Amino acid sequence: MATSTGYGGVNYSTTNAAGKKNIVNNQNKIANDQKYKQDEINRTLSVIANREKQGLNTSDQQKYLTVNLGYTAPTNQSNAMVQAANNVKSTPQATYTPPTSQTADTLNRINDFINKQSQFQFTTPDPFTYDQNSDPAYQAQLAEAKRNVENQQADTNAFLRAGGQGKSSYSEMVANQVGSNAMQSIANDLVPQLMQQAYQRYNDDANRNMQAQQLNYGVGQDTIGSLSNLYGLQDNEYFQKPIAEAQLTGNYLPTEARQAINNILGLKQQAEASGITAQERTALSQQADVYRTQLQALGIDPSFYGANRNYNQASASNPGIRTLAGQQLDMSRNDQAFNQQFSQDQFAYQKARDAISDQQWRAQFDQSVRQ
Repeated sequence: MATSTGYGGVNYSTTNAAGKKNIVNNQNKIANDQKYKQDEINRTLSVIANREKQGLNTSDQQKYLTVNLGYTAPTNQSNAMVQAANNVKSTPQATYTPPTSQTADTLNRINDFINKQSQFQFTTPDPFTYDQNSDPAYQAQLAEAKRNVENQQADTNAFLRAGGQGKSSYSEMVANQVGSNAMQSIANDLVPQLMQQAYQRYNDDANRNMQAQQLNYGVGQDTIGSLSNLYGLQDNEYFQKPIAEAQLTGNYLPTEARQAINNILGLKQQAEASGITAQERTALSQQADVYRTQLQALGIDPSFYGANRNYNQASASNPGIRTLAGQQLDMSRNDQAFNQQFSQDQFAYQKARDAISDQQWRAQFDQSVRQ
């Protein structure tokens, strides 16, 4: 029996005979042609999306999609799986970062400081100059002197008026003489003192500035010395010490490789901790891949620390690069083992030959006895 809603939302109950026939034919194709059914699902979903954007009703299309086509929307679980797959695809892969040498970093810092020190220049102060008109101390003394002159002139005029001379040429001469004496005293006594004080301040400032420059230069030199000492310690720890160990063991392990191994072991411990998720474990493994790539670049077999080895297995490994002395020792041991095996084989062969000879001699002896 055909459903009430057909292709394009046509209602079976209200359509004409041709429409009913189209609905039946469409339903038969849906039932028998899976490709046609999937195309219809995709087309209907597109129509629904377009109508929803336009704010149109989609109830007929929704009914056709779910009833006639039997379409079921993806479940939350399916969406979660798709999202998880997308997350895995979008997870950035760890990039290889070449290991850096700590001694090289320290040496670069030393070079930087040396270059800065070579460009250091001591600055000299500007030549000493003194302008009394811009000296606040001079201006203050000058104002005080003017007030004193005015007071002295007033007293002199009062004294002369009391003697009956009043305002005369003599009184003016006396007043001018008082002012002239005061200005001469300022020029001859006060200005040299103020100039000497200004020069002393100038000299003190110049000395402080030179001391500051010397201090800054000394700090730079001390920094170079400290970095040089640090370089020596790092060279001994990260280069000389592994070489000394290699001379004893015949196995050389660069400091960068040792650091990469320690980092891998630390990541393995985190990955084996209880409660860690699979996603977190994958992220830790990707970090470890960076250090495994570093090991390979340094000539160390990274399979000792592969993702298929747990912490205990990886920590039991003793990797390294065999030195020439170590290789010679290996060859000597191999030669010694070969010689020992060869001697044992020769002894066994001779023993077998002796046994055969003994049997032959015994047979000859028995035969001679029987004769």
